[in-house]
Amino acid sequence: MERLTEESDSLLLVALGELYEEEAAATHPLPLLRWSHLLDRLETALDGAGRIAGILESLVIKHA
Repeated sequence: MERLTEESDSLLLVALGELYEEEAAATHPLPLLRWSHLLDRLETALDGAGRIAGILESLVIKHA
């Protein structure tokens, strides 16, 4: 599970880097803010899913 967490964090950083590179030449910063906010929410959702997976895993092991 740690591997998936590291991979998703890496993908997020790459996406943010590409977003800021592409939008640096843009005249309006609003799309940059929207995508940045969306990626932040996606990261929060993935972190929560990871926590839920850990809880479910511990429950399965406890009751196996």
